[in-house]
Amino acid sequence: MTTVSELAKRLGLPANEVLRELARHGSYPKAKSSRVDAALAQKVASKLQPAEGSDFSGDTGDTGEPDAKSRDSSQQTAGSQDQPDDLPAVQRPAVVGGSSLTEEASSHHPVRTTVKLSGDRQSQPARTPDHLLYAPDNLAKASDIRPLVAAARQAEISKRPILIDLSQVGNFWPNACAPLAAVVQAIKAQGVDTVFRGATPVLEAARVRNPLEADRATLSSHRIENTVWAYFSESQASALADEIVGLVRRSAEVAAGVQESLNLCLYEVLDNVFQHSEAECGFLMATVTGQGKRLALAVADMGIGVRESFMKSTSRYRPKSHFDALTIAVQSGVTSTGDKRGQGLFLLSEMVRDNGGRLELTSGRAYLRTGNRPDGRELDSVPIFKDRAGLFVDWQLDFRNPVNLHDALGGTAPVIFTDLENFENDSGEHVIKIADHEGGTGSRRAASELRNYILNVRTLGAHRLVLDFEGVAMVGASFSDEVVGKLVEGFGIVGFMRAFEFRGMNPTVETLVNRSVELRMGKENPPAIRRPPKA
Repeated sequence: MTTVSELAKRLGLPANEVLRELARHGSYPKAKSSRVDAALAQKVASKLQPAEGSDFSGDTGDTGEPDAKSRDSSQQTAGSQDQPDDLPAVQRPAVVGGSSLTEEASSHHPVRTTVKLSGDRQSQPARTPDHLLYAPDNLAKASDIRPLVAAARQAEISKRPILIDLSQVGNFWPNACAPLAAVVQAIKAQGVDTVFRGATPVLEAARVRNPLEADRATLSSHRIENTVWAYFSESQASALADEIVGLVRRSAEVAAGVQESLNLCLYEVLDNVFQHSEAECGFLMATVTGQGKRLALAVADMGIGVRESFMKSTSRYRPKSHFDALTIAVQSGVTSTGDKRGQGLFLLSEMVRDNGGRLELTSGRAYLRTGNRPDGRELDSVPIFKDRAGLFVDWQLDFRNPVNLHDALGGTAPVIFTDLENFENDSGEHVIKIADHEGGTGSRRAASELRNYILNVRTLGAHRLVLDFEGVAMVGASFSDEVVGKLVEGFGIVGFMRAFEFRGMNPTVETLVNRSVELRMGKENPPAIRRPPKA
């Protein structure tokens, strides 16, 4: 055994450089007099002996060796440039589409902390020992962000800028990308400069460096999936929740109760930022995995955290640790507001349990995992921000498994909000306007999304749907087969005619639809699908 100071002296390096290298190996000594295991000391010595004493890597594995599957240099075209961020912490609202919006007053957020994690301009500052380096091999779990938090704590004292090098990132998932955005915003709020380097085109497209603000105009013009979003208000949280539900409906035919559960829980979790965390905004990223079988979603904020929310509230709960706070937060009837509002984390945990999905909550030094493999603990060695414990919600939902909310909530049937009323016309009919389908009416892939959407709307309780083709000039043959042909095949001719009605088809579209049904059913003269007579 040796101490940090003794190891630094032996290597001829400042003790802080040794501390950073220890953090790279997943060890966070509390002081320079802390003891270091001999095997770990040897690894650190072998790493620091060549030079690069200023490196602060995000590799949290046991060996500390770089990922053998590092990306080919030809794919790292963005890695040849640094992306500096020299904006002050409080200046402008989020970047949308690469350009800054003008500042606007808001009763909720009169001055917004910029979500712009990096400047638009590109430059190549020299690599100097003045930088604290965060260089993860993967962004695949919340713990991959710990070295960045540790670097931020050091930067608070040393006032050194942080270089975030993403050139070696292999896998990246929402449960690390959303927390990364939240942590970088917290770093900026401390007045610490951050410089991004090496973000690949895929990471750039995911807006890891520059999250998009979730206003309705931006949501309608950008993909919702595989993108980091920032939301500043309850209305933006609501719009974001609507888009996620729409993503699920298009992605797969989901089991009973999944849509209702998602609607019930998602907004509650997003709204936590404004009701409990005291954070200015939250961050979200979602992706559909497993060939359209699962939703992976992460929500993150760097607010006061769950424990402090309880301590500052009028509720009777006074948790002793971050882990205690998480265990209380997922209990029935518990909320830090002290009343019966907002049981979002409890509802979410029960829904995930019934679905067979996965939920992991991280706040401060603690994590709590529910689902098939429950786990949780307080980790004293984990670095955290002062007064900013934050909350990271990592949530996976299986589309194939039904959710019985009545059973999941102990026999209490909640009032389930669905947006079925949004499909009603003045006559009370449920109508889907095909022309509004964002994927178009040409390809089989777009048709598959529309068919999933139609079936999922029926699951909500619309037992007869009007499919309105008004404004659709043409459909592809594969589109017609994937939507109408497969629906007729699945329901049967009689069942289909009971469940659906066509309106607004022009003669060309009607001919293509009838032909697709004929081919799908293997009949030369199937019953024609006719338009209703004009009134």
